[in-house]
Amino acid sequence: MDRRQAGKWLAILSGITVLALAGQMQLRSQAPREPIAAPTPVKIEWIEVTVRGHVRTPGRYRLQKGKTLRDALKHAKPRAGAVLPNIPLDEPLADGMAIFIEAPPVP
Repeated sequence: MDRRQAGKWLAILSGITVLALAGQMQLRSQAPREPIAAPTPVKIEWIEVTVRGHVRTPGRYRLQKGKTLRDALKHAKPRAGAVLPNIPLDEPLADGMAIFIEAPPVP
């Protein structure tokens, strides 16, 4: 490498160093930021419902508060032809609720 080329590289490296130092000085001159607070833990409330009758897995289920009959049926797995209770599928269930799934009527 000749002297002229070495001088160019020295000028380029000097410029990069000056820019890096200027950037650091600017970052240090900014007001300190407040630390971010940890998120508040979410308390999950639970309900228990009992599903019996014409289902594959009857029993007591612990569900998150606000879950619906549709959610309970996913766990209980109604058998073919099961007659669902007269409860809207998307209405939230209440704690302690007992749900009975009837068998299909016999012809």
